[in-house]
Amino acid sequence: MAAVVAASREGVGTPTGGRVLRSAGMSMLSPTNQSDKSLEESSDKKDKTVDKKSAEKKVSAAELLGEAADVGSVIHSPDAKAMATPLKSEKDEPPSRTCSSSSLTSTVASSEAVVKRPVGALRSRKLTIDTKINSLLSKDADNGRLVERAHPAVDCCTPGTVASVWGETSDQDKYQPFFSGKAMNFHRVSSFGDLPHDIGVHCQRGQKPQAPNQDDFFILQRAGWLLCGVADGHGANGHDVAHFVQENLPKCFLSKYKPGVSNDWREAASASFLESVDKMKAEIPSKCNESGATASMVLISRDKGKEPGPTKVRTAFVGDSLVVHAKKAPGASSWEVSFVTSPHRPDREDELARIEAAKGEVVVPPEGNSGPPRLRVPSGDMAMSRALGDLDAHAYGLIAKPEVPEDCILEDDADHLILICSDGVWDMIEPREAVGIVAKFAADDSQRAAERLAAKAQSRWQQQETQPGVIDDITVILIRPGKIEGLSPVKEGE
Repeated sequence: MAAVVAASREGVGTPTGGRVLRSAGMSMLSPTNQSDKSLEESSDKKDKTVDKKSAEKKVSAAELLGEAADVGSVIHSPDAKAMATPLKSEKDEPPSRTCSSSSLTSTVASSEAVVKRPVGALRSRKLTIDTKINSLLSKDADNGRLVERAHPAVDCCTPGTVASVWGETSDQDKYQPFFSGKAMNFHRVSSFGDLPHDIGVHCQRGQKPQAPNQDDFFILQRAGWLLCGVADGHGANGHDVAHFVQENLPKCFLSKYKPGVSNDWREAASASFLESVDKMKAEIPSKCNESGATASMVLISRDKGKEPGPTKVRTAFVGDSLVVHAKKAPGASSWEVSFVTSPHRPDREDELARIEAAKGEVVVPPEGNSGPPRLRVPSGDMAMSRALGDLDAHAYGLIAKPEVPEDCILEDDADHLILICSDGVWDMIEPREAVGIVAKFAADDSQRAAERLAAKAQSRWQQQETQPGVIDDITVILIRPGKIEGLSPVKEGE
């Protein structure tokens, strides 16, 4: 089938995602000529070197990221020397290896150097999202970028303390400097220290002219569970759609599912994604017709019973904001890394078959041209096959139904970490390397670890040659799970 070349709307989405003008010479992709396109494609060119002159002109990513630039004074991580070293140019680093999405597990060597210090030396400067917020508030340095307000989903929770941190958006975001952090709302953040998990989150604007930060996130935590997620917008109104998703998706979910009590996780998760789209149609119809957002939602909890079950990580997602789990068994020297999610690309075998059954088409760029295969949509071809919003694309094979992978069990005697990131990270850094970066930090230094990963991704974007001068928005949520104690009984009617 010959490709039809037509002018289409150029979206204000991610550099490799979102919607784009169709290029001349794009060809159809069918199951017979489909190649294995995985995370390897997005990282093939990530470690190209730059000449010394251009490297000297680049601004250090650490300098642009406030707290991430201050890691040199931290002395309590397993590898203080590595943390004290400024971010190097990729020219100074050996090329990293990519990890195919068809191979779901790999290992990462762990640095376990013992750091000794004399009694009375510098105090610990451990940092998680709650201690960072408190630090910013004490300095009165937020300039309106921090607002104390509960997430809308809190109203759907059973009685009890629910702490929340979530992104904020406004018409002024387009005037924020490139690489600036996203404005945040927070509520009962002081209780984070009494809750089981250590959390770091960093969300920053990229460098895309005329586009504000289109990433968004939410974190809701109480003693028995943690619910969080990342939304990555695309299209002219992608930031508004992403914000709508991060406010309404957890609200829809928690109105249907009571963590630790309900047993219908899959049904509730699927229904919440579809209900969010229905609400979108009713409340922001003009903004979600040719714009949308990918989304990944993660729940960490234990099922209630006479004997509470193991801690589980449950995930539901559409699009390409990957979730990665890493485990280090007792006595092990390396982390075992696995994909919890596999991105919804139009050329993924099962997605391609579904699209063709729906009479949709997938086009690939001509040989020698960069860019991923895309779902053909008249208003702008799309690099993903599932998303929330993009109502005009549903007639061409896009769907909003989430994929719900099998539960991931967290053994009590092992160390675990979970990364939920937008493709601003995964397009530049493959999961094994990302785990290696954040695992150098102690669990209660998760905020600094998240910022360091974001800085590394930004550095890679600054040096990539495929789209010079273009840097995607970057979001990192890092979770170092703690032990969830036995759940207290829930009274009837709660």
